[in-house]
This record gives sequence, structure tokens and C-alpha cells, in this order.
Amino acid sequence: MPAHTTILQILKQMPDGWGKPISPCPIHPSSCFLPPCRRRLLYERRLGWHKVRWRRALDIGSVFHDYMALCFTKPEDDIQRLQGAVKLSAFERIDRLAEEYPIEFQEREIEQARRDVILALTMGQIFLNMYPVNPAWQPLLVEQTIKADISRLTNVEPTILLGTPDIVIKDTEKNEVWIVDYKTTSQRPAEITSTLVFDSQCILYKFLWDATPLARKHGKAVGFIHCIIQKPTIRPRRGETFEDYLNRCIHDFYDIQMLRTPHSSPIMRSFVRLSRPSLSKDDELITQLHDIALWHTKPISLAGFPRLGNRFAGCIRNGRRCPYTDFCLNSPRVWYDLLISGGFEKHNPYQEGENKKILEVHPNFDEL
Repeated sequence: MPAHTTILQILKQMPDGWGKPISPCPIHPSSCFLPPCRRRLLYERRLGWHKVRWRRALDIGSVFHDYMALCFTKPEDDIQRLQGAVKLSAFERIDRLAEEYPIEFQEREIEQARRDVILALTMGQIFLNMYPVNPAWQPLLVEQTIKADISRLTNVEPTILLGTPDIVIKDTEKNEVWIVDYKTTSQRPAEITSTLVFDSQCILYKFLWDATPLARKHGKAVGFIHCIIQKPTIRPRRGETFEDYLNRCIHDFYDIQMLRTPHSSPIMRSFVRLSRPSLSKDDELITQLHDIALWHTKPISLAGFPRLGNRFAGCIRNGRRCPYTDFCLNSPRVWYDLLISGGFEKHNPYQEGENKKILEVHPNFDEL
């Protein structure tokens, strides 16, 4: 029996849809690249197997985004009430994860995750202290997922682009639409701002926004507003109040960083105005999308998704073991047991939220 038939049969026999491939496998603007290890692409994207853990960089950024979105949409609300709402939601999520995955979330991990929530709220407040919400900026879309079939661009059927811009605003004084993108980073913001004009994530967000009915009413996006803040190396102390931690971060980290290198602020808001359409027929980004689409539609087989057995780029990256290593070390016949015992979840990128439906758009490719 051919190997690819065997693996497909094993996947088909997995209960509760664990072995059902994500179809069509979408391209996300936030991950518009191919991972070095193609076997990981199979597990993570094509099958939707995600390790459940508090991923510090991603989850700090997520809480930061939630807080900034609330402040943009409810600028008149009491700031402490907004902070409390985001904190409560994040703590409830941590408690749910701890209940569902007790091995992965023990007391130490729970405490660290809660401190990260405080860290994210502190970063949000410090950013807003420097750059308050402009009352002339009218929110048009807030964390709305947009879906478009771009098969005509990639020449690969089917290719779905699925993205969620942070915020799309209209500057009512200048009658311009901008896409706001929040970034938290361990680097100095100046180190990443020089290449933001090539940021494929925002370019694809503009492509999606420009195809919405709202864009026909308010106008296409003229560019991006990148709001970037460096994570402080100072961490919350046990029992420390939010105000005390906030002041300590300001005085002991941000103020010192600005004094040391005044030309390279740890807090930055950068406007990038595009002078050309977001995509053109010969754009290198289209080539990139084409290459990703080929892997997202390739027939599933182990031989077709080779492992990258390189300890620096494959099985071990940044000193951490790949979460899918056990799948590579064991027969596909025990994959289901590994999923259940290893703290994984089945991620469906098309799952709609309680209050938000996915907005499907139909781009006019003849305008490119």
C-alpha cells in the first residue's frame, strides 16, 4: 500500500476530526512565509495541530492588542474600567487553560502568565501616555477577520487569504484611511522601522481592506500607522500594585532608555504612506504567495513534507525543542495518543467568534 495512502487512512480514522486536514488551508498575512521544516507545516497548518501553552511573545502581544483596541473604540470610558475588562478576560482564559491542561499549566506557569498580562497592560498605558488616541481618528474596523479567494493571483486553486487587521481608522480631518498595526518587540523599534515599507503583513491587510464595501464608502487605505513599543526588562513583583509597576517601568526602563539613546526611542509611532498599489502583477509578494499556496494545496504524505533535521533551524530553535518532535519520532499510528496526552488542540482558522462573522470580500483583480 502506498505510504501516502496509509497516512491518509490513519488520519481519517482519528476521532473528533483530529485527522481532518484544514481545507482550504489559508494564508495568513501575519505568517506569510514558509517554515524551514516542511513537516512542521504539515502538522501545524495543514492539520491544524497547535500546542497549548502560554506563548509569551504572542500572548503579551495579544493582551496589548486587546487593550489598545478597547481604548480606540471607547476613548471616553474610564481607563481603569477598560484595564479591568481586559485583565478579567485574560485571567479567565488562563484559568480555562489551567483547568483543561493541568499538566501544561501548573502554579508557576499560571503566575507567569498573569504577570505577563500586567506587563502587557502596562505597555499599553505607557504607549497611550506618549501617543493618546487622536479624537479625529474614527475606527472603521476593529480586529475584523477578512477572507478573500486570491487563486487568480497565485495561479493555484484554491488559495484563500485570511487576515485580521488590528484597526482601520479614518482621519476625519484629512479624509484619509489608515491601517493601524500594533507591535510589541524585544528589539529597539528603530531596528525594524527601516523595512516597514516592505511589511508583507500590512500590504496584504491593505489589499483585503481595499476590497471591502467600507472601502468603497470611505476610501482605500493610504498607508499604515505602526505603533511599536519595546518590552521592558522589568517584571512585575509579587503583590505590586499596577500604578507602582507602571511608574517603575517608566522611571527605571523607558526614561533611562531615552536618556541613553535619544535618537532611538523604545516607543515609536511610524506613518508609512504607500506610493503604489498594494499589489501589482509582477510583485515579488505574489511570487511568495504562490510558493506558499503550492505547499498549502500539496497532497498530504510524509515523503512530500520532509523534515529539516537541523538542530539550529529544525528540531531545536532558539534553544527550544520543536513541539512536534514526538510526532516525527513515532509512527503515525500513535499520533492521536500523542495529541491527547501532549496538550494539543485542533485549530480551525475559519471558526467565527461569538460576535463577529468572517467578512468575505471579492477583490477586483483587474485593478492590479
